[in-house]
Amino acid sequence: MTENVDFSCYSFMKSCSTGFDEAGAVTYFGNKIKYKKLFKDIDLLTQYFLSIGLKHGDVFTIFLPTTVQSIVAFYALNKIGVISNIVYPLTPPVVLIEKMERLNSKGILILDLLAAPYIKLLKERNYKIIVCSNSDYVGWLTPFFKIFEHLKVKSANEILQSTTKYCDALRVHEKFDNSYTPSGSDIAVFLHGGGTTGESKTIMLSNSALNYLALTVSRLDKEHKPGDEYSLVVLPLFHAFGLGVSVHFSLCNGFCCVPVPKFKPSSVN
Repeated sequence: MTENVDFSCYSFMKSCSTGFDEAGAVTYFGNKIKYKKLFKDIDLLTQYFLSIGLKHGDVFTIFLPTTVQSIVAFYALNKIGVISNIVYPLTPPVVLIEKMERLNSKGILILDLLAAPYIKLLKERNYKIIVCSNSDYVGWLTPFFKIFEHLKVKSANEILQSTTKYCDALRVHEKFDNSYTPSGSDIAVFLHGGGTTGESKTIMLSNSALNYLALTVSRLDKEHKPGDEYSLVVLPLFHAFGLGVSVHFSLCNGFCCVPVPKFKPSSVN
């Protein structure tokens, strides 16, 4: 693992994972996604973000359970210096809007199964909305997931139609150049703590802080073949440990992440 942490989290992870292309990076509902596929989707989503005008210093909200899309989105935004505002995905609608407005978020990624209570308020404020589905990353199980999702979100289908589907966001064909190279001192993420007085506090973490965390934890790890060890991602990305250790350290060190959107002991045996 590289000792220099003065990079974006994306660049640091890409440097650390050189040669990992054929190894498993993420396993989601039994579907294994290789590092080369993960980086391809990160790059494609980056192009979408550039196409809608996002730039260094902007903020974009990730309002998702622990899914593949939340990981891809964090690194895609980070690659171009956009700050990820990661919010607990069951936050009440009014509180979500308050957090987005306070940080001047330009848009949001949201899961279709959880979107109904939020979409109207988000659309009224003209946010860019990317709707994600579990079926985006489940391989041969896709048709079954699509049927379930269609039935589950049937009441919200009409208002979801004018949003951007995640799978469509990966289909931007025009090439956009990013004029800014993020550094370690740039803010990578906004997280939201409960606060000692009960009022939510916004936590700012820099690229170098997350990279140094990954580097430090790696010194405790034993050598292993990329993809042979697994990281069960139970703590979500809106927790610093979930993002910094369960995901960032793991991907930098050749672990295969297993995101758990909703933890049930029986489902992870």
